[in-house]
Amino acid sequence: MNPTRPLQTWLFLVLIVQALVVQYVQGRELNFTELFLLSGQSSSIDRLNQTLLPQDISASRPAVFCDGNEYGKDLVVADCRDAITGIRRNTQRVRFGERSADIRTWDVGLPSRQIGLQGLCTVQLEFKPGKSSAIATSLVVFQAAVAVLGTCVAGTGINTGGLAIDIGGDNNLGVALASYDPHVHCVDGSIGPPGSTVPPLKSCNAVVGFMFATKDVISFGKPGSGASRIVPGVDASPDHQCVLEVDTTGPMDNVSWYDIWAAAVAVTGMCVRSGKTGKATGLGENGNIFITMWNPSSASGVPVITRNTTLISNVRELEASNDSWSTA
Repeated sequence: MNPTRPLQTWLFLVLIVQALVVQYVQGRELNFTELFLLSGQSSSIDRLNQTLLPQDISASRPAVFCDGNEYGKDLVVADCRDAITGIRRNTQRVRFGERSADIRTWDVGLPSRQIGLQGLCTVQLEFKPGKSSAIATSLVVFQAAVAVLGTCVAGTGINTGGLAIDIGGDNNLGVALASYDPHVHCVDGSIGPPGSTVPPLKSCNAVVGFMFATKDVISFGKPGSGASRIVPGVDASPDHQCVLEVDTTGPMDNVSWYDIWAAAVAVTGMCVRSGKTGKATGLGENGNIFITMWNPSSASGVPVITRNTTLISNVRELEASNDSWSTA
């Protein structure tokens, strides 16, 4: 009797099962449980390339830089995975541009980010220094985000945020995983005025996809405060199904549109995505500014009065720019 025969038989069976599993997952999208089980057998990016990405875009492995000072430390792996699952995975070319530029020149306006349901991890897009436009597919963005996750956050002992560079057909896009500290409270039902309702996710995506997001600090305050922006005020989606209302607990405070935008992304990703409305607090130099997001259309279809509209931007179409690369 050959004592090695049972071992050989066992190894042969293992190889058959492994081949069948790989053949199976090659025919469909991987979920994240399968993706990271497979990544233990080889590097996560190599396995991702073999099982998920078409050959024409998987040849180049993105360069990843881990930087806790810039992108945060102690990221929550599960929330980063949740943020990444919101990225579309197709090969349609998407134009990325500055959201302050002519809206006809881009499909996604930067800054743009996808946030996890806990609000602790974001996938954010940024341009290469000196560039203001890029072309890439959402599948390449997904690949880059997974590369950062595998290199900087999960299973490496580093556990910091990081950046994948030279992404896209022109190498002008960067994809980062970064931490975020949300001050968000989600509410079952509406947090808005009496009669308001829960907004559709697509409508709130339109708000965060097109609203101002500059880093210039400006003043928000009550009438008579001398502030450059009078609150309460609202920014609404073109279909008027989602309202972002800005207000303050004090007479005046200073904050950037970027911080308001980031808070709106958090409320949309943490609350609206779960069928709720929400509020983000603690904004501004003194923490006096807060935002709420809700649907000004009542259940009966009668519009709810939304008061001051000084913050409404000039968006004319509902299609949110996030929709070109994000499913959430």
